[in-house]
Amino acid sequence: MTDVAGFRVTKYDPDRRLPNGTYSRDEWTSVSDIGRAYGGQVFNCADYLRVETSYVLAVQRFLDAAHVGALRVSDLQVNEIGVGRNPCELVGEVREHIASVVDGAEVRGKDLEWIIRLALREVLWCRLKGEQGFYVHFGYDYYMYVGSEALVAVPPQIPAGVFVEACESPYHGEEAASNEESG
Repeated sequence: MTDVAGFRVTKYDPDRRLPNGTYSRDEWTSVSDIGRAYGGQVFNCADYLRVETSYVLAVQRFLDAAHVGALRVSDLQVNEIGVGRNPCELVGEVREHIASVVDGAEVRGKDLEWIIRLALREVLWCRLKGEQGFYVHFGYDYYMYVGSEALVAVPPQIPAGVFVEACESPYHGEEAASNEESG
């Protein structure tokens, strides 16, 4: 098996991590935090969407660097859609796009963008898989993991406000375990 380069993609500045890896600032970690105050500022929908878009663009940069055009949805889990999890200004578009997400579907372009957005909004959870071992995994607290055999370094032009660190996805082990159970 070829080595897969893995990266952790987050909004968290690694310079603000304590030696034990704990993040040292109180920051929002979920779409459900919209409307709450952090650092004396109310976290609003526009700020959320700016960060969410940066994650989508980061995945696109990794796809471009690996020369991968499409990903397959795997292990899809859909959560309840409600205002408690997503603010009312986002619920309509969530409902509009969730209906088209299918486990096993190959996605690219805007369809892929919406799956990333829906995963970040905690409306669904899935793994995205592609050629050359390419993967995107979604974790808790706005952590995302990207990797591929074709990646040797962080791609250029990662959006501002997104930090990329070399890191193996903690979700690979779960994938192997679920494959053994079904095989």
